[in-house]
Amino acid sequence: MAREVRVFWGNAQKLFEWRVKQKLEKKRKEALDQHLQFIVDKTEKYSTLLAESLAENASGQVSRAESVCSGDTDSVAPGGGGDDGEYAPDSASSDDEETIEKEEVQAKGDSGEAGRDEELADLEAGAEVPIEELLKKFYPDQWQKMKG
Repeated sequence: MAREVRVFWGNAQKLFEWRVKQKLEKKRKEALDQHLQFIVDKTEKYSTLLAESLAENASGQVSRAESVCSGDTDSVAPGGGGDDGEYAPDSASSDDEETIEKEEVQAKGDSGEAGRDEELADLEAGAEVPIEELLKKFYPDQWQKMKG
């Protein structure tokens, strides 16, 4: 008889745990569904704003989506008039490809191969210097603390 009571309450415990598990899964599913709905609503909102933006850009007007996304409600940024062409940097830009290439050529012309070889030799010599010597040379205060 005691065994039957123990089996009965064991089964009741299993049933209780199963029901709790089912309720937790249901709440978890509801939370995931709510989050999914939030994401879908947000996507619909952005899609609508994008469609408005494209429609208004086609007619040459400033879109609400552009002003919301850029944070500028008064005007559109220069060059943002819907031109889908290739990016062309401002003429005042000092780091375009041509300028960088000219500077590299000039640097090579100034120092030449001899300058490059000299720099490599200095680096190789520096690699052979003991760490203590480097500490003495560049960090004398830390060297004294370590030494003393």
